[in-house]
Amino acid sequence: MNFEIGTVIAPHCDDEALGCMKMFEEGLVGRVVVVTDSAKQVIDPYIDTAEYIKIRRAETMGFCEHFKVRDVIFMNYPDGSLNQISPENLDEFYETMLTITKTSKAVYFPSIKDSHPDHRFVAGIMYRLLADRHNLKIKYGSQMHLKQAVEYHITSSPVYHNPITRAKHGDRLRLFREFFPSQSLRLRKTGFDFEVCLQDKLNVIVG
Repeated sequence: MNFEIGTVIAPHCDDEALGCMKMFEEGLVGRVVVVTDSAKQVIDPYIDTAEYIKIRRAETMGFCEHFKVRDVIFMNYPDGSLNQISPENLDEFYETMLTITKTSKAVYFPSIKDSHPDHRFVAGIMYRLLADRHNLKIKYGSQMHLKQAVEYHITSSPVYHNPITRAKHGDRLRLFREFFPSQSLRLRKTGFDFEVCLQDKLNVIVG
């Protein structure tokens, strides 16, 4: 399967690495969009929320810089509350995602089957956008560049699953621990299955 250079949509800081490591490794990421402020999952209940947000953003920025991805957008929606967005703000969110994705040849977004509600919300918006793709193509013509849409799976099982070698998995795990120390600690404490997650679990929706 040939993938296009495109935009990775991450509900939280670190989802871009957990779900799309393959795209970063192969130089297929031109832009990263982090939807929420990533403020909710704190390990230390005494840490200042604003400081925690800074830590998480710095981790994402460091990871992206490592792969020479310098176009990083933080949308700053409240973590864990995307499904509570008002109808007015929902339309605004849709239009924002449309603006971001229509200039991309490919878009990589979380699976509608993932367990986290923020992941499912973002996926739902993307499915709505893809369902409108024909009309959007008519409306925007040559301004609509989107050719490929791909789901990445973090907690769910994909249609396409390409297991990687143990050595490559070890490299990815070391990279994740290096650039996301706060989340590496948090996820280890919750028993998160890095062995499965950092493999290539992708589902091509369009293209």
